[in-house]
This record gives sequence, structure tokens and C-alpha cells, in this order.
Amino acid sequence: IKKVASSLFITKKLSLQFLICLLLSIGFSFVANQHDFKRFDSLFLLVMGLGLINSFACYCQWRATDLNVTKTALFTQGDDILSMILAFLILNEGKFITLKWGLGIILVMIAAALFVTAPTLIPQKVENKDFLEQHRKNDRAIWKWVMGYNLGWGLTSFMFRYLGLKGLSIFSFL
Repeated sequence: IKKVASSLFITKKLSLQFLICLLLSIGFSFVANQHDFKRFDSLFLLVMGLGLINSFACYCQWRATDLNVTKTALFTQGDDILSMILAFLILNEGKFITLKWGLGIILVMIAAALFVTAPTLIPQKVENKDFLEQHRKNDRAIWKWVMGYNLGWGLTSFMFRYLGLKGLSIFSFL
């Protein structure tokens, strides 16, 4: 995945990927004959906007992968945590959490926090100051891209759950 993420044509490849998804969705809707393409209501615009956010989040994830595969993998759970928190606060999904599940979620979050913070807590002896400065610059760039995909995927994951509970059909989603 690092080789693909480091490709010079990643933006074109991602654009092509999402264009193909759009064309397949339109084709599927025509075949199913379930969607009125003359109707562009607020729900259609909301789903389309979420699709654009999802596309941008995917781009952010590829950029982060290009910089550092390991750190990107460590930070990937952020979108799930955001989605869970939003579902807990807005959808009142805390009623489904038992004591065992709650303890499991807390342990997973503690482990994730330790994995993410361990590199900064463990002192590293570096004698080359230029290497250290480049490493810090790289870390700032990774944080920017990681925040982009975590916020994007966390929000879209929550919103698709929310819209599913409100009765969004598969055809409207496509």
C-alpha cells in the first residue's frame, strides 16, 4: 500500500476510483428502477456531501500512508472512537452497552492511547539535529492528514448510521 500511496498519480487514481463508484451506483439505480433522478431533495444533497467528505478522507489516509505507514495504522482507530462517541451522545446507544462491553471499550481505548503516545513517551537518542527536525516536520504533516481522515470517516460513519436508523433506503444511499 505504501508503493501505491507514494505514486505520483494518486489524486488521479482516487478520482477515477470514485468516478467508477458513482457510475456503478447510477447504473445500479437505473437497473433497479427505484430512484427518481428528477428529485434532488435535501436528503440527496446530504448523502452526496457525505460522499464527498468520505472521498476527501480517503485522500487524507493515502497522504498519511505515504508519509508513514506505521503511524497511520496506529492512528486509524480515531474515526471509530469519534463515531462511537457521537452515537453514544446523539443516538443514545449507551443503552446497549453492558458492564463487560463498557470495560472492553475502555481497555481498547487505553491500549490505543498507549500505542499512539508510546513513541513520544519513550526518549530517543538522536545525534543528528537535521534528522530530528525532519522527523518533527513529518510528524506535523502526518497529524494533519490523520485528523482529516479521522474526522471525515468518523462523521460519515455516524451519519450513515443515523440516516439508516431514520429509514434511508439503499437506493437513496446509492
